[in-house]
Amino acid sequence: QSAIRYNEKALSLQESVKGQAHGDTVIHLLNLAHAKSKIGKTGEALSLYQKALARANESSPQNQLRLCECYGELANFYRLQKQYVKAEDNYKKALEHYQHLSKREKRGLYSLPHSYSVMLQELKRNEDSHHVAHEYLHVFKPHQKSNSQKDDQP
Repeated sequence: QSAIRYNEKALSLQESVKGQAHGDTVIHLLNLAHAKSKIGKTGEALSLYQKALARANESSPQNQLRLCECYGELANFYRLQKQYVKAEDNYKKALEHYQHLSKREKRGLYSLPHSYSVMLQELKRNEDSHHVAHEYLHVFKPHQKSNSQKDDQP
């Protein structure tokens, strides 16, 4: 409960200082949503996640980083609720914005494509999981030994 009170106060302060659509305010909405989700208030959490996304969409120009974070957090929320279709839709939307981020911003969101890849593995969609890992995480299949290297082994 103290985490929720802290996040509510921080959100209120951010809204009054920087405005509702500011990127920092969106982060505080996401933090509050996460705190509510952790204690089982999933309805309130979902509402806050959606509010954060709406505010991120209102910013001008659009903040790709905040949109990516919002869709990613929604995806993680739905994944935990075992709503995999909604989770996947949001992961895909997050990755659309992820592609427009700088390398530095991507490093801060490394868990996004990783979480999506893990979910795909959990769903036994290994080929899709490998594709996500290869495209976004730069994970490659293990090096295959050539025939000459195989012949050299005892």
